[in-house]
Amino acid sequence: MTKRLVLLIAFIFTCLNSYCFDWAELHEKACKISLKDALAVYQKDASSITTQYVLALCYLDARKDKDAEAVFMKILKAEPENLGARWGIAEVLRRKHMLDEAEVDFKKIIEEHPHYVPAYLSLGYIYYIKKDFTTCISLCAQVINMDRKFVDSANLARAHCLYAGVKGMIAYFGGPISKAVNGPAVMRHLKIAQRIDADNAAVYFGFGSYYLLKEPNSSRNPDKALKYLLAAKDKAPGFADIYARIAQAYKLKGNQEKFNDYLKKAFAIDPRNEIAHDIQSGRCEFICVGNPNQ
Repeated sequence: MTKRLVLLIAFIFTCLNSYCFDWAELHEKACKISLKDALAVYQKDASSITTQYVLALCYLDARKDKDAEAVFMKILKAEPENLGARWGIAEVLRRKHMLDEAEVDFKKIIEEHPHYVPAYLSLGYIYYIKKDFTTCISLCAQVINMDRKFVDSANLARAHCLYAGVKGMIAYFGGPISKAVNGPAVMRHLKIAQRIDADNAAVYFGFGSYYLLKEPNSSRNPDKALKYLLAAKDKAPGFADIYARIAQAYKLKGNQEKFNDYLKKAFAIDPRNEIAHDIQSGRCEFICVGNPNQ
């Protein structure tokens, strides 16, 4: 058997397993199936890598990170170089606040697989937390401008939401020119995200944050904010950032008891949550509301 034939057989075998999967299609499938249904499919075909991957994605969306990690590890045991599982493990690291370790992994994935968009957004969230907004926007823009065949609806919507969030931060802390330039981009990108995937938790969270964190005498509206943020909570009940922002909305409405309650819930879900600590400490690097001059 010639060397060329051996390589061809190896390539075909690889494609039949995982590396030639349409990852965008699998992410699209994951956002259209409930965790309950994904589990049912998995129980019928637990050996399928695609079934495992979709289940792990559903676990991530539900913020059941330990369960997602276990499934990703199962995939890696069968296929040590599986792209989706490598990203999934790094995403769990990010959620554990092991940002530097996760950053290295995401950069390596992007270098090796420049069309694997989940890694761009995961890396973007890291730079958002590190307040490197220029790099975060660049990563979001790469996803937004990528050929649509490589980008599933949910991740494209998330890219627009993250882009909007960064623009909002820049506008809020910037001067009049920055507000005029960056401010309008926030609602523009949120509306694009809404058209792409209206029932996405990131879309609800984006609109809720917009109506919560706008400057006084502008579009700030705690009631609208709560409407969207509570919808986000229903979609992603394990996402601590949502609880922290809900707490702020109640504080803006003068309800200190619910402010305390939701902030406690944020810490119960994620004791190291950056937004909750930012609010509690009063540093307000990620915007506080409900205090004098805020």
